[in-house]
Amino acid sequence: MISSYLILTKSRAYLLQNNYKFSKPQIS
Repeated sequence: MISSYLILTKSRAYLLQNNYKFSKPQIS
């Protein structure tokens, strides 16, 4: 359970970072 939780957390953080980059392409 812990491992799957970490994977979900990492995947969420990764998606959030991608969304931020796509929404803020001017800031790099």
